[in-house]
Amino acid sequence: MNRPLCYLALLVAVLPCRAQKPDAWLEELPPDVRKEVIAAQKEVADLEKLDNVDFHKAAFKFAFSGTNEWGLGLGSSDAKKFADGLAELPAQTRAQRLAALRHGFRYAFSGTNEWGLGLGSSEASKRAEAWARMTEPSRAVATHRIAFRYAFSGTNEWGQGLGSSEAAAFADKIHALPDALKTLVTHKKAFKYAFQGTNEGGLGLGSSEARAFADKQTGLTKK
Repeated sequence: MNRPLCYLALLVAVLPCRAQKPDAWLEELPPDVRKEVIAAQKEVADLEKLDNVDFHKAAFKFAFSGTNEWGLGLGSSDAKKFADGLAELPAQTRAQRLAALRHGFRYAFSGTNEWGLGLGSSEASKRAEAWARMTEPSRAVATHRIAFRYAFSGTNEWGQGLGSSEAAAFADKIHALPDALKTLVTHKKAFKYAFQGTNEGGLGLGSSEARAFADKQTGLTKK
């Protein structure tokens, strides 16, 4: 089943803050990315609106549900402790963390045929927990998800055609940058230009050379 990039959570944290025109950056994104950004913003906003009881219920359900239902598969006592801890946080903070945990785990646990990292449940849980502990937890989940798909996709889809491990390493490098999503968009643009044939206005480079060109244009390697 082809699941869309619904693993993005709180992309408000990913996008740079622009006081005068808060939606300007959204308009600069490719349509498919922009659609997922907007959907993710709505999801986190909905989590913020929940009262303590409903939020606790949502957190407990995620922790107690089995991995076949994209949950952590914890026992009832541990799942309650998990929900207790999140429910005590301010509304915005707990919404950010639960979204990052939920989407981060699902992304990390999903198979590569579903654009996931294909990790085991334990490793996926650790990944999600690490992202959730970050100052902007969804930043890592969101940018990693998009970057991995781009790196793992075949060159016939304008992806880099990397193996899963190399694609994950590329995503790790991208999401650590201060302006990660914008850098990723630029990298994709540069790679496509370099890889396109000269009859299409591109440089006609091979995939490795095109990747090196894109790396230089985005500062991933020295020019």
